[in-house]
Amino acid sequence: MHTLYTFKTLFHEIKRYKKELIFANVIAFLAVVVHTPVPLLMPILVDEVLLQKRDFFTTTIDTFLGGENPAYIYILIAFIDCGFVKGSFLFIKLYADKSFFTIVSKNIAFKIRESVLEHLSRVSMNQFEFFGSGKVASLMVTDVETIDNFLGVFVSRLIISLLTIIGVGAVLLMIHWQLALFILILNPMVVLITTKNGKKK
Repeated sequence: MHTLYTFKTLFHEIKRYKKELIFANVIAFLAVVVHTPVPLLMPILVDEVLLQKRDFFTTTIDTFLGGENPAYIYILIAFIDCGFVKGSFLFIKLYADKSFFTIVSKNIAFKIRESVLEHLSRVSMNQFEFFGSGKVASLMVTDVETIDNFLGVFVSRLIISLLTIIGVGAVLLMIHWQLALFILILNPMVVLITTKNGKKK
């Protein structure tokens, strides 16, 4: 029997890979946890280096290097730390994408193609003439590839994007909660207005 693929069907197919998705999302969560503290480095540098309010960051570096250091040492270490954290985030995210999310999307796309081929084997030649070979090729290649890309992007980026927003929001609240609330409340309104104006044009 031919399967009609809808969003509900695709979601049901995704749920078959619960174990892989849970493990991949745990990795994605770790990537976000690694990446989230990066925005805190700038205010820490301003407070502890420029304003000379020595605290955890500068005292830890001084302990390891055996004494007080010039400002450029702290800035250089912060820069290296930021690069390492960003690199780790990208590596973990790419590992999760390639190892789990891509496998899920490719398996579902393969199942769709298999279902389409099985259905086409029972279609009469008259239907091919009426439908057109170009349309059939488009369904087999372009349309299934679009679904494959959608699943790969949707499954991999949805959780990471949500966790990143939550993490950045938490960091903003830690830095300055009044300003953070203003940004978090105003930002969705700006996005909504921009989207509506874009649709009008």
